[in-house]
Amino acid sequence: MRKIILIILAIIILTSITAYGNTGGAEGLTTVRGEVIEVIADMDAEDLGADESSPIQGRQVVKVLVKEGEYKDKEFIVENNLGGMEFFNIRVREGDAVLLMLDETMGTLNVNISGFIRDKYILYTVLLFIALLIIVG
Repeated sequence: MRKIILIILAIIILTSITAYGNTGGAEGLTTVRGEVIEVIADMDAEDLGADESSPIQGRQVVKVLVKEGEYKDKEFIVENNLGGMEFFNIRVREGDAVLLMLDETMGTLNVNISGFIRDKYILYTVLLFIALLIIVG
């Protein structure tokens, strides 16, 4: 019985490793993997002249490399706006793996950072959990 459960868990994990973003049916929106190549500028609220009530409390200008899809191996300069709630901000560093939202509506391409890529860390955690289940019993 235990082997069957482990096999089912392994199949579920291995078939769900690749995650694709749901764009809610919006045409022209694509989620792809990317990497931050360079942080060109990192500005805080003081640099932007923003007060405490401003929705934008910081801005990063970064160069990103698209790793998949139609724009694979293309580089883009992206403005990454940071708000007042640090929990929701996506503050990136050089070398970070990120999810990029490509918006191709109205004939122009807009690139935004929508989050970090965490799938390999989730996989490591699940594998550690399974190993502990096997060891402890």
